[in-house]
Amino acid sequence: MRLKQSISVAIFAFIGGDLRWILQSIITPKALFPWSTLLINLSGTFILGILTGGLLVRISSSPILNIGLTSGLLGGFTTFSSFEFTNLKLLATPSHIFIGISYMLISVFFGILLANLGQHLGEFVLKDESGW
Repeated sequence: MRLKQSISVAIFAFIGGDLRWILQSIITPKALFPWSTLLINLSGTFILGILTGGLLVRISSSPILNIGLTSGLLGGFTTFSSFEFTNLKLLATPSHIFIGISYMLISVFFGILLANLGQHLGEFVLKDESGW
């Protein structure tokens, strides 16, 4: 079981990382504000909230698929290291400190908000017996 979970995480992490790379190359690659990292991390946080809030239970997915989707796909898609590295670069440049602090505050505030909203949406889907 553990080997299957590890393989699931590895496969889904590959997909999540690739999706991140594709989106980062499309969404404002030359902008000073890190829009791509922000949008990717916030959307991933919201989706993780939906999945863990009840959608995975609702669709009766296996533990192997669950760990692949949550730790693998969304773990590879949203990375704390990208958030930290981007902030480090912004805060190291005196003229970009305001952008770095803004990015940090927006990421944390909206990340918590969207995770909470996703959890509630996931719970709603779990309680909704009529389906989609």
